Amino acid sequence: MIIILPNEQQKFSARLVQALEAAGIRPKQTDVWRVFNQRHAGPPVTIHAVRKWLTGESIPAQDKLQTLADWLSVNPNWLRFGESSMADDIDALRPEERRYVANLRCLSDEERQRLTALAQVMAQFAKKRES
Repeated sequence: MIIILPNEQQKFSARLVQALEAAGIRPKQTDVWRVFNQRHAGPPVTIHAVRKWLTGESIPAQDKLQTLADWLSVNPNWLRFGESSMADDIDALRPEERRYVANLRCLSDEERQRLTALAQVMAQFAKKRES
């Protein structure tokens, strides 16, 4: 039996599709191509380039990777390599998440514990609702 491991381009493609779906975006090349070019400050990419990203044939250059990460609210290191550090995760927070963390830091230990318990209960209900 031969086991074929995915290459870096295929792993990138899987993470890109995962990020697109998590953001509620269909991983369809025309949709990604159109919106990406609206958001990217540099020269537009071709639909062929986007197809290659989605099919695991290539990985975009760093400037394009950063545009994708910003658009999809993911860490660029995770998108490219599948890894991130704690500092990278904090940098990847959306503005409303950063405000939440800042507000959380203003609370006493007891208030933080209560809020954490409430958030856990709400997350459990949300998971049940999804299934």
